[in-house]
Amino acid sequence: MPFSAILNEEKIYSFKFTEDEWSILKANKNDNILMSCCNSEVVLKTSKLGTRYFSHKPKVNCGYSSPETVEHLFCKYTVAKTLYKLGWTVETEKEGVTPSGKKWIADIYAEKNNQKMCIEIQWSSQSVEDTELRHKIYEESGIRSLWL
Repeated sequence: MPFSAILNEEKIYSFKFTEDEWSILKANKNDNILMSCCNSEVVLKTSKLGTRYFSHKPKVNCGYSSPETVEHLFCKYTVAKTLYKLGWTVETEKEGVTPSGKKWIADIYAEKNNQKMCIEIQWSSQSVEDTELRHKIYEESGIRSLWL
């Protein structure tokens, strides 16, 4: 979950920070910022494409997150940041459960004016059947889904 971390027991998202705020946060040496997946120490980074994200300190492998391509991360960051700027409440890697008990994790989850939606950035190949199954899981949870 490279776009979220914990600061003073509160979840923060890298896409919500302006360039100046990110620089200030980075200058503070990150002593009180922890990875949201495993509570290990964090390093603030910016990719060559301008994607701001949180990373584990070297030699930490929590095993929670799976690697995502640079393109997938860039798209996810851009969509999340855009929705945030448009006034949506945005979370990345949002976990949920359907009323029937099926678990789901959305790349991007957003709410605004009682509307709920998730956006999946599908960079790797996936069968139509898998996409339809995941769509139905979101639908059962009362969430519109969009696949990019």
